[in-house]
Amino acid sequence: MSKLGGLNFLWIIDFEYGTRLHHGALIRYFNFAPELIAQGHTVTFAVNFLDSDRGPGIQYFQELKTRRVLTDFIETNLEAPAWRLQTAARLIYPWLANFVMRPVQKRFAAHIDAIARERESDVIVISGTRLLFLPLESESGCAFIYDLGDCQTLYARRQLAIRMNERNIAGLFEALKTALFAYAREHYYSRMQVMKIMVSPVDKKKIDEISGDPDTSVVILNGVRDGLPPGSHSKIPGRIIFTGNMDFSPNYEAALWFLHHVLPLVLRQRSDASFVIAGANPIPALQRHASNNVVITGYVEDLNREIACSEIYVAPLVSGGGFKNKVLEAIANRTSVVATSIAVESFSPEVRNLVVVADSPDEMAEAIMAIWRDPQAAEARAETLHDLVMAQFSWGSWAGKIAELARKVVAQSKA
Repeated sequence: MSKLGGLNFLWIIDFEYGTRLHHGALIRYFNFAPELIAQGHTVTFAVNFLDSDRGPGIQYFQELKTRRVLTDFIETNLEAPAWRLQTAARLIYPWLANFVMRPVQKRFAAHIDAIARERESDVIVISGTRLLFLPLESESGCAFIYDLGDCQTLYARRQLAIRMNERNIAGLFEALKTALFAYAREHYYSRMQVMKIMVSPVDKKKIDEISGDPDTSVVILNGVRDGLPPGSHSKIPGRIIFTGNMDFSPNYEAALWFLHHVLPLVLRQRSDASFVIAGANPIPALQRHASNNVVITGYVEDLNREIACSEIYVAPLVSGGGFKNKVLEAIANRTSVVATSIAVESFSPEVRNLVVVADSPDEMAEAIMAIWRDPQAAEARAETLHDLVMAQFSWGSWAGKIAELARKVVAQSKA
């Protein structure tokens, strides 16, 4: 424990430079860490750099350290012979996969233990399901928290439903395989007596059904920082926007659904409307839709500005789970939001009641046109939503709950 009485966190994460803050999990890590530091704790990230060229990622973390977003970082990679990785990947039950990987896991756990002792870590936070074996192999004596985030079983079941509706046989078998692996993994690890952090009440409910133990999971929502101040930008007439990492299936499926089913209805009534898809790694199926009315940006440094300059933010999500940062970011920038039910399921009833919810193409197109017909009413609604969200979703308050939870699990570990 630090000299000032704060906790020393060792937070293990995966990192891909290409997505950076277009990735919901990284938004979570890099906003909670500085808040924890401000509250008197230290946060060291143990990072698995996923890119073949790790240089840009390492430089990025050095910049984060300079800006006091984090206390420090260490490069840690779980490296294994190809045959072990391939064999383990084919085994549905985690105990069998761990048996194959055990020599590699023991070396990695010893490496993490050494870091924890050197840094005098009090609690190790694990983000990423492939490292959930750590408490089984660790000898550090540290307390552990699983930052599971969203429930992968919930996500996989929704993918299954989509493939069934599409009558996509090949996709259905692939989704079924994903669902089986997700359930097996979460059934195995969620029943371990390690505290789990879930990113939304919907995900907690599903993981509690799987584990049968609601007392070992807790919801830690994400926060949001205020958007661009009013008057610092101009809204572009007719501009609709959707954002996110665009090689993540719930995001590109949402964008394609809007392109195929909603945008044609909008363009019939307003031919100058434009749809901006802003986010890293857009898949070819999205890029092929680029036109005078459709803009595919790829990665942009300042998503706030892209959102703030748009008249309407759409969140046409038809799959996925977890917490929808993108919707909060739109609200923080005082941009009118039209969303499906899935996109707002993580929010409080007060927020859901103010967001325009539309689940069919006709409903969504009509909601968009209604905003354009009465911009003053839409602006007033967006302002009310902004004030409500800024009051409910503070990174600092939720970081305080992480610290409170960490103190609890540290005390239990020592006892």
